[in-house]
Amino acid sequence: MKVSGPFVKFMVAALVGSQCLATYAGAESQDDRFKDVEIRVIRPKYFTKRNRFELGADFSIVSNQTFIYSYLLTGNATYHFTEAWAFEGAGSYGFSIDKADKRDLDAKFSIKTEILRTKYMMDGALLWSPIYGKYQLASGRLIYFDTFLIGGLGMSGVEYKYDNCDTGTNSNNPTYVAPSPQSKSYLTAIGGLGQRYFINSSTSLKWSVRNHYFQYSKADGACDKANPPQGTDTNQNIVIQLGASKFF
Repeated sequence: MKVSGPFVKFMVAALVGSQCLATYAGAESQDDRFKDVEIRVIRPKYFTKRNRFELGADFSIVSNQTFIYSYLLTGNATYHFTEAWAFEGAGSYGFSIDKADKRDLDAKFSIKTEILRTKYMMDGALLWSPIYGKYQLASGRLIYFDTFLIGGLGMSGVEYKYDNCDTGTNSNNPTYVAPSPQSKSYLTAIGGLGQRYFINSSTSLKWSVRNHYFQYSKADGACDKANPPQGTDTNQNIVIQLGASKFF
């Protein structure tokens, strides 16, 4: 049987049309599965830091002390050279409270513990922010954040109350008297990490964990200043900071 050219063209057109209808029907069926899903486009970087100053305030806690609680208020100023690099200067001042364990050892067993009480901290540090991210809440709101690493140097002020020393005279040294309270400063190396969560284009909430490592003279905490112990020892303060900052 001879098939004419127009008939062949008609059959080809019919096949193509039916395939297109099937494809459209399949796509419509797939779209139905996602009709309740809201798809939002993740926007470009929202919060920029380059050439901006950041002023902040933090509540700081020294978390690794056995017999006392140390709380400090911290103020900091940061200049961001680029999106990734910044320099921070910070100062902290606070007080310490004896834990129940320290009081019980003294009251029940006459055991007096020697304590390094952190009274103030001053430091300068470089901040490197290698990670910038954002995630979407169930409500659809986007939360922007960055993660930063900290490295620098500073000074740690230690208050010596000498409350571990005997009052009055000592049988081995009749002239011995407990020293008057004083504070000493020690060069400190600082390292840590933290995150900022941006509320808007000029405000952020932040947290950080910092290790303050310093070396101190054993003679500074000695009760008997006439015969102090020799040498040095080291101390680490793990400081947790929670606060907020404003960009300008």
